[in-house]
Amino acid sequence: PSHNPFYDNGIKLLNANGEKMEQSTLDLVEGLAQTVSPEDTAYVRSAYTQAKVSQAVLDYMMDIVQATRSTSAFRSGVSTRGAIALYKAAQVTALLSGRDYVIPEDVKFVAPHVLSHRVMAENPKAVQNLLAQLPVPLETL
Repeated sequence: PSHNPFYDNGIKLLNANGEKMEQSTLDLVEGLAQTVSPEDTAYVRSAYTQAKVSQAVLDYMMDIVQATRSTSAFRSGVSTRGAIALYKAAQVTALLSGRDYVIPEDVKFVAPHVLSHRVMAENPKAVQNLLAQLPVPLETL
């Protein structure tokens, strides 16, 4: 019985029993359309540190990190390296959004992606739930 494409592909994969698949992973990757040029990637890698982070946004990041360390929803919180990764990801997001400054929404956007695998929590949505509870600072220009 066919349930959905993911199910059907899973069945094909399991039934392969070591036989060559119709399409290899490499074929799939090579068939993807390029969305970012190598030059764009090099620019972001070199320029993201120019995105400024205000004290209010920095405080917001640390509120998030500290909450993962002190809230009972988390068995272990975000490490210092995780906090640095959040900072850098927010800078990249700002740059890709055409800004040279980070806004709280950048932090809120990247936090689940950057932090979810860095914490131990019963609930897989623990980071999203935490973000929904923490006040977001208002930016002053």
